[in-house]
Parts: sequence; C-alpha cells; structure tokens
Amino acid sequence: MIGEHNPGPIATYPTISRSDHVDCYHDVDVPDPYHVFDDLQDESVRRWVSEQEALTESFLACNADRAEYRRFLEERACHVKLGLPLSCGDWIIEFIRKAEDEQPAICARSKSGGPLKPIVDPNRLDPRGRISIDVEHVFASRDGELLAYNLVESGADARSIHIRDMHSGADLPDVIPPTAEPTVAWHPEGGGFFYNVTRRLFAGPTNGGQLDGVYWHSLGAPIHEDRLAYEYHNGRGQSALPYISPCGTYLFIKQVNYVMGRHGWLFRRLEEPDAKLAVLFDDCEAAANLIALRGALAYFDTRLDAPNGRVVLIDLGRPERPNWRELVSESEYSLVKSSYSVLSTKSAAGPGHIVVAYERDAHHFLRVFDLDGRCLQSVEFPEFSTVTHLRHEDGNRFLIRTDSFSSPFTIYRLDAASASLDWVDGAAISDPAIKCTQDFFTSDDGTRIATYMFTSPVLAKTASAPTLLYGYGGWGQLGYAMSKAGLEPLLNILTAEYASTGLRFFLIRPSIVETDSPN
Repeated sequence: MIGEHNPGPIATYPTISRSDHVDCYHDVDVPDPYHVFDDLQDESVRRWVSEQEALTESFLACNADRAEYRRFLEERACHVKLGLPLSCGDWIIEFIRKAEDEQPAICARSKSGGPLKPIVDPNRLDPRGRISIDVEHVFASRDGELLAYNLVESGADARSIHIRDMHSGADLPDVIPPTAEPTVAWHPEGGGFFYNVTRRLFAGPTNGGQLDGVYWHSLGAPIHEDRLAYEYHNGRGQSALPYISPCGTYLFIKQVNYVMGRHGWLFRRLEEPDAKLAVLFDDCEAAANLIALRGALAYFDTRLDAPNGRVVLIDLGRPERPNWRELVSESEYSLVKSSYSVLSTKSAAGPGHIVVAYERDAHHFLRVFDLDGRCLQSVEFPEFSTVTHLRHEDGNRFLIRTDSFSSPFTIYRLDAASASLDWVDGAAISDPAIKCTQDFFTSDDGTRIATYMFTSPVLAKTASAPTLLYGYGGWGQLGYAMSKAGLEPLLNILTAEYASTGLRFFLIRPSIVETDSPN
C-alpha cells in the first residue's frame, strides 16, 4: 500500500495451536503442525481468519491514500473479462467480473442479437463473495441448450456440478456432488455426459461410495445409477478427465499428475463402451495436450523426449509410436500453448495452420506453422505479454487472450494466413505515456536475467528515482509479464519507475534452461 501511513503500536498477531500431525511422502515423514488449516470449517481456523481480517483492516485503515487506491482499482482494474468467449449453439458465452462484484458471472448473448445477460451469477447467491464459479470448467452441450457449471463455497478444493437450461434460466435437478477439477464431456447426441470424480485428490473422502475415475450420467437419472466408465486413482495429486472429440467419434481419458505436471492419454470409440482403452501416452509419463482432431488424426503438443515441447501427429487407426509424425520440432524456446485449424471450403480442404505460443525472456510470442511443420511467420505482441488462452475460432482465425503489466486482459484475433494481429477487447490500466523496455543482467553465477523497466516521462533515469523490483523464483517459474494490481498505482498515481525481474531456480527444470536465454 502506498501513501502516508501511521501504523500505530506493533501488532499482536493471532495464534493457533500447533499439532503433532505427520504426513508420509515417499517413505519420508514430514511434520505438518498446521494441518488444522486443511479444514476451513474448524472453529479455531474460522476464529484465526476472523482475527487476521480484523488486524489487516486496522492496519489498512491507517493509510491516508487508501481511498485513492480503491478508486483506482474500481475504475480501471476491476471490470475484467476472464478467459475467452465460448461459442455454442445460438449463444456466445462470456465470463465477466464487474467492479462492484466479488466474483465473476457467466453471461450470454444470442448470436442473432440482443444484450449480454447474466446466466449464472454467484454474487446473487451470496453478495459476500463466498460462492464462486471456476470459469475454466464451464461446458456447454453441443446444441448450446444446456450449460454445465460448478459452484464452490469459501475456496474449497471440490466443486459441485450443476446443469442450467440456457433458455429458461433454471437448473435441472441433476447435481453432481463436489469433485476437484470438475470436467464434463457432453455426448454429441445429448441425453447425458461423462464427468470425473476426483475426491481423493488430496486424500479426501470418496463421498457416496463412488470410486475416483470417469462416470457416465444420463440426464434425469439418480446419481447412484451413474456408470463407472474408467476407474483411476494412482495416489494423491492425480486425476482422470473425460473429453469427447468434436466429431463425436472418440472418448479420450486424460490422466493428470498435478504435482509433476505430466499427463497420460487413452482413447476408444465412443460407440464401443465395452472396448478396451488404447494408450497413447503412458500413465503421466510426460506433459501432453490434445490440441485438435481431424477425423482419426490427433494433434498433440508434448514434452515427451522434448523438454522444450514439440507437436506430434498420431493416427488413431495406427497409434503405435513408430507411426507418430513430428510436425513441429523442439525449439530453443519453451512451448507454452498451441492450437490448430484446418480450412474447409465447399470444394476441398484447404491448407491448415498450427499456431504455437513460445516463452522467450520471460514473455511470450507466436509462431505460425503449416501442417508440414514449416514455420511461416513469427508474430510479436504490441507489448510484453503472457498468453493465457489460445483457441481456434474459425477458418484462418484464432483468438488469443493475454495478460501484461499494463492490462489485466487483452483479446487479440490472429489471421494465420496473413499473420495479422488485431485488437478485439481489453482494459488498459496504465498511463499510455509510460514506456516499457527490457534489459538484461548477469548474476554472479553467469545466469542471464531478463528485467522489465517501466519509465515515466516525468522521471529521469537516476539512482534517486524510486525503483521496485518484482520477481518470482521456484517450481521452474519466471516473473512473467502479467498485470499486478498492487503495482499499477505506482505508475498511475506516483508516476514512478519500477523494474520486474524474472528469476529462475536452476535445480527445478535444468533441462530447459538455455545459456543465452532464461526460457
């Protein structure tokens, strides 16, 4: 918090009793004296949280510029669209958090016209903001008539799955009990969906006797009649998630190891429920993401045998690894996200494109490839940015959502044929006069560190100018170019200068660290 501050006497922080709880990881006992915090409903935890909130409020109340800081955030940083719009049936779905609301809402508008209206608004369910929706786990049926969404209270790990009728605005009686990472795969003919049960992710209860895995639910049927399609529980921090191909031919099961960041992939034909699942990637052997399907051809980006990532093509009719084809080879830069398109006309299938986001010097850029893996073009963003979402829209066009120091979100449309990048939507929160440049410094051990410098035109670059260093190290992460709500006031209110430094811990992911670029 900036501004004049009179903190008063030294604060006395709330305390909570320590326990003798011990967890065992790989035959190693790890004491967890604050294990009680895993239970948010525990009376001692609720008391501790209330006392912490009261202490924080008493500290912030002493800041003379708090009102100015609040005004800045409400006017320029709080009205945010999350993710990318979804197109389903007659609807365009968006996720919006308004300045006056605690949580984002699911909103929709008809493709034939009309205003954007809220479909599911957790702020109406609880104005205090304790009920929320995970907008990354919202799934519309193929015809756009039904929407599977999730609700969670007070930041719990597990979320219940609900089904909303898009036209009536009412929920169906079907409710899936809370599960972590709630994922729904609608059957293309309607009538039901596959969903995951992941309730032992953090050694939680099995809830109702269901084993962890993937289940089939017929709309209107009681939950206890749901059929187990694939059982999976391989230890803490792991899950199995269902996906159905856009053509409706294949059911995919994605195994996820959240701790290692690795995946396994299995598949079968959707119309053959008793068929054995074929393995594409062994159980959580490497990071792998299905980016597109073209008939029986599956496109994956993966770090298997490529620490920086590559794109491979797998014919599901001949899925054995000797038959795999590498389309985009491993680069000197780390692959972040990828998407794929095929152009279709009335006469024939036209050329397609693969768009890949790469990480370079703690920010992202794009490369456009043809379907033979030839790089056609590199595309830079107008400012240092981090790609958070990349999706094929239609034809040559892709939608990209980015985050940056000057904006909490910007949505671009990329025309892959011309490599043109057009602004679609966004919210600037920094003075456009403030310029961002990048410089590099070398640490004592020789590591080349990328550093962002934001400069106000009213300040000279001298040692006396205020400077704030920002960085994050550990778990193989960098200080990416992302919006920091606590830093923008330094630019907009004080017109100061600060630097953001990307730091890397070499022992975490040494295989992707380059000598000339901190990828």
